[in-house]
Amino acid sequence: MDIKKFYPSLNHDVLKEIIRKKIKDKYLLVLLDEIIDSAPGVPIGNYLSQFFANLYLTYFDHWLKEECHCRFYYRYADDIVILSDSKEFLHNILCAIKIYIHQVLKIEIKPTY
Repeated sequence: MDIKKFYPSLNHDVLKEIIRKKIKDKYLLVLLDEIIDSAPGVPIGNYLSQFFANLYLTYFDHWLKEECHCRFYYRYADDIVILSDSKEFLHNILCAIKIYIHQVLKIEIKPTY
């Protein structure tokens, strides 16, 4: 599956909240806020964009692996692959993912997954 318009759709408030869990330096946070607020989503082409994108989905990764018990979960940026021998498990995980990314991360999965 793939996140719909991933970089342009990243929610600034969610991203800033995630960054504040990792970084405590006030001066660096001000600088990062200015970079984040300089464009809708995250600025494509900026060196920090890939870092922001990976950080944005880090807690999602942990949630899928630790709470949903996705044994075969792979992600590169916003491209996600989950493997299982159970169709029922995959359907249930897809429903849980849609709810999580909509409510927590404020993004959407592409309808053509």
